[in-house]
Amino acid sequence: MNYIFAPVNGCLADVTFTFNNSNDGVQSTTTTYTNIPLQRNYKTNIIGKLLTKSTDFTVEIKPGFGGEEDYEVEKVHVATPESLVEEVNAAVATGGEIVLVDDIELNSTLSIADLSRTASAEQKVIVIDGKGRTLTYTGGDRAINVTASNVNVTIKNLTINCSASYCQRGINYNTDGALTLENVTVMGKNVTYALNLPSNSDNAIV
Repeated sequence: MNYIFAPVNGCLADVTFTFNNSNDGVQSTTTTYTNIPLQRNYKTNIIGKLLTKSTDFTVEIKPGFGGEEDYEVEKVHVATPESLVEEVNAAVATGGEIVLVDDIELNSTLSIADLSRTASAEQKVIVIDGKGRTLTYTGGDRAINVTASNVNVTIKNLTINCSASYCQRGINYNTDGALTLENVTVMGKNVTYALNLPSNSDNAIV
């Protein structure tokens, strides 16, 4: 347990633990967790199999003094547009769940697309969980554009704010597969389609 002077509005920090397996410290295990939430007068717990499985963790802020929020470390957490794009590209190849830990502003389309001419034959599942945060898109078309083959996409708990004076499409799903939207809001000054399903989505399940 450690006490840390954290800002009143909260912040994200990288935390490194070194576990010594012997008195002389020769045998040790070091693990780093990124984007750990810290907030003044809150208690952050990191829970999991700390010594046996590095991917099996949850992080939670206890209300010890006020509010409550849960963070699961085994999922990929992103707080910048660069990290969001990078992790989405990685998930196209492997699947995975991406969690926003902060509001993010994008000036170009978030593209979920095949990264090579040969599409993967294995079905992948990509989940983008906004955790109630906002993805602001400043471009003029397609805030999120899905064209990848053999990918099922779930978007949940996210507000997509198209902030330009005109944005034609909030979510453009142009592939066959499954698109699941849970608690998603698409908003903007002038949005033609909140969700657009072009011709290549004729066998899609939405």
